[in-house]
Amino acid sequence: MKQFLSAVFFLLITTALVAQSNTGTVTQTGDENTGIVDQTGSGNTGTITTTGNKNKDDVKKWRTWPNGTSGYMFAKGVLQNGENNTGLILQNRDKNFAGMAQIGDGNNSSVTQDDPTNHTWGAGNNAFVDQIGDLNTSIQNQQSRAANSYFRQEGNSNRAEAQQFRNQTGYATVEQIGDNNKSYQYQEYMASWQGGNDATVNQKGNLNDARQEQHGIANNASIKQQGNSNIADQYAFGNDNDLQTVVAGSGNNVDQDANGDNNFSYLAASHNTNNNIMKSDQFGGNNNYVYARIAGNNTTGSDDNDLDISQNGDNNKSTNYVNGNGNELDVIQIGSGNIAGTDNSNYGISQVGDLNEADIFQDGLSNIAKIIQSGNNNVGSISSIGNGHTGTITQTGGMNEAVITQSN
Repeated sequence: MKQFLSAVFFLLITTALVAQSNTGTVTQTGDENTGIVDQTGSGNTGTITTTGNKNKDDVKKWRTWPNGTSGYMFAKGVLQNGENNTGLILQNRDKNFAGMAQIGDGNNSSVTQDDPTNHTWGAGNNAFVDQIGDLNTSIQNQQSRAANSYFRQEGNSNRAEAQQFRNQTGYATVEQIGDNNKSYQYQEYMASWQGGNDATVNQKGNLNDARQEQHGIANNASIKQQGNSNIADQYAFGNDNDLQTVVAGSGNNVDQDANGDNNFSYLAASHNTNNNIMKSDQFGGNNNYVYARIAGNNTTGSDDNDLDISQNGDNNKSTNYVNGNGNELDVIQIGSGNIAGTDNSNYGISQVGDLNEADIFQDGLSNIAKIIQSGNNNVGSISSIGNGHTGTITQTGGMNEAVITQSN
């Protein structure tokens, strides 16, 4: 009997040891490096590999997130609490800071930091991530100098990835709260210490998808999506471009592009707006301005609208407003100094109602066009080819149709 009890006791101890089997590895080559691996649970793997000097993987970061909350991140070295989590920190060169916290099961996080220029001066890279939930994935790759990347994911099956190359003083911040959200950030430029790129994603809901890609200097991209199944895509190739997206609703699709310098694009869909398409393309020009808003409220939104703006040239401006359902708005400006509206606060196209269509096409210099529709099923079109034209259409009521064509 004693032998039987001893065998049972040994089996229980052995099972407990197997169930709690975590693997932690810290490898440091250089001077004054610090690293912590802290794992609670079973099946977790935590690895820190450092080559260089004064790398710190034992600190916490204070963050203020896009939604306004602030505090210290859980991330401190490799901190894992749960089962079957994998955390990897790989650092090459000096003065890098990294940490990750994974609280839940089946999470995967990796940080790679390398300075390919091999400077011995200046600040290193920062990368920190908190993942709370199950089956979340985080990838932070910093092949640059003084890049900063901060992730916070709360929920299940979320994925966040930041790729930063030659991006001195660049920032990438992600906050995803919900399930099955995805974000991707890519930043690079070829110059040195002339101002980095900033990218911010804040998603609250499920099945949202955000992508930001920036090539150049001092670009700013921000996406905020609250709702479900929204898609936002931002692309900048040039310098000092500012792309902003704010969406509160579900099933919306936003696509912003800028190829040039000092372009600004702001697209917004207010609360409870659904299935809208918003695009803004500014290619090959500088100092262009786009402001577009699809409005809703807490009880009813604006659904199934199609807004498409394209500007090719310099110093063009377009400001637009939609409140209703099934409206179509299209602005194309080719040339320089064209205005869809009269100034930044006076809309080029304003639609209040349902199933209205408006189109402005301007090819030339210093043309001004404005369409105001209040009612349903109105159609308005302004086409100006040449220089210095002014066209205005005002429709109040329903089923009106107006066309202005101007050329010189």
